[in-house]
Amino acid sequence: MKQLVINLIQEDIDNGECMNPFDCPISKAVNRLYPISTWNPDEYLETITGPTSIRHGNLNQRENYVLPIEAIEFVKNFDNGNYVEPFTFIATKCEE
Repeated sequence: MKQLVINLIQEDIDNGECMNPFDCPISKAVNRLYPISTWNPDEYLETITGPTSIRHGNLNQRENYVLPIEAIEFVKNFDNGNYVEPFTFIATKCEE
């Protein structure tokens, strides 16, 4: 089972935007830790955080990962303007 270890740092929080799934702290962390160059250097990176998952990759090679409850709660708190702290979590690839 493929997993992504996401180490969300204060810089991701400081530069993230509330209610913006393309630019939230989790998207920032995924983009920083897993740049598209590790997949295909000529493609655009698309990272979307929703209430329960991350989609990472490009139009031709995209993988979906399930967020753990701690990450889901982080997104809710961040989007509601509540205090959040850096943390590390593991996102697990969805079975096809």
